[in-house]
Amino acid sequence: MYVRHPITGIDWQLEHPSPAEVQDVDKFSEQMRERAQEAHKLVAEQLKCAFIRNKACYDARVKAIQFKAGDFVWFFSLRKSRG
Repeated sequence: MYVRHPITGIDWQLEHPSPAEVQDVDKFSEQMRERAQEAHKLVAEQLKCAFIRNKACYDARVKAIQFKAGDFVWFFSLRKSRG
């Protein structure tokens, strides 16, 4: 990711099932699917918490501005180009 090469091989970094743990491929794939779903739920919860926290910080900084009739305001109008 940062143009650094890993010190160890990829086979040392990834988790491998031991032969004693899993006897068949179907059971292993089911376990991996369940673990992936659980990881997805945890990440979704963390993102939801982060979203709520960021929204609260943003809302605390934003001030409501109300204009009255006769107030001078800036008006932005895009120029229409031909074509």
